[in-house]
Amino acid sequence: MIKLKGKKGISLLEAMISVVILGVVAAIMLGIFQVSFNSISDSSNTYLATLIAQNKMEYDTESGYAGVGGPSIGPWKPVSVPNGNQYATFEWQQSVQQVNLDLKEVDITVMWKQKGAAGTYRKYVILSTRIAQ
Repeated sequence: MIKLKGKKGISLLEAMISVVILGVVAAIMLGIFQVSFNSISDSSNTYLATLIAQNKMEYDTESGYAGVGGPSIGPWKPVSVPNGNQYATFEWQQSVQQVNLDLKEVDITVMWKQKGAAGTYRKYVILSTRIAQ
């Protein structure tokens, strides 16, 4: 509290400056919370996409070299859960390439749409493995 000419209290100018400073600090804090929330959401989606890719890779490659099939790139498919519902935001695709006579490379790509400051964009997780005969 500043005393001017023997008067008690604060001036209107001091009160306005205090409100402006508090407003700037609050705006900065809200921006930090928004960035933190987006980062948590992005890491959560990346984790889920990685789990989906691992699950699909294990399922698709458990029968070995012969069970994977020939060279191909499959269509994008929504990820299904056992109860019949779907993760609306995740889709996956399998790609099989013949590396040489007795070696195939299998790629599982999981895609999801992420909302950001610049709009909605696609993000991917790609899991690759090679299977020998």
